[in-house]
Amino acid sequence: MLSVAFPSANTNRVVISNTTAVTDFFLSWGTRTQTGLVRKTPGVVGGKARIRDTRIPVWTLVRLRQLGADDQTLRGYFTVPLTAEDLSAAWDYYDRNREEIEQAIRENEAE
Repeated sequence: MLSVAFPSANTNRVVISNTTAVTDFFLSWGTRTQTGLVRKTPGVVGGKARIRDTRIPVWTLVRLRQLGADDQTLRGYFTVPLTAEDLSAAWDYYDRNREEIEQAIRENEAE
C-alpha cells in the first residue's frame, strides 16, 4: 500500500512509503500534466520508460526512428497499436531525458 503525506504549513516535503511504487507514482504524477503516457515501473521492461501500460520502451521507439522508421510505420509496427499521442509523448520524453534514453540504447545494442 502506498502512503503519501503532502506538505503541511511546517514543511515543504512530501513523504512517501513503499519504495517499489515510488518511481511509477512520481513519473506518472510528474508527467501527467505534460503527457501522462510515459511510465516507469520496477520489474517491467527493466524499469525503463515505456508507453502507457505496454511493454514498449521509449528507447526502442527512439532507436527505430533513428534507423529511419517514420511515425506512421511505428504506429502499426507493434502488436499493440500506438497512437500519434503515444509517439508524441515518447519524443517529448526523449527530448527531456536524452542521456537516459541514449544509455538504454547503448546497453541494449551491446547485448
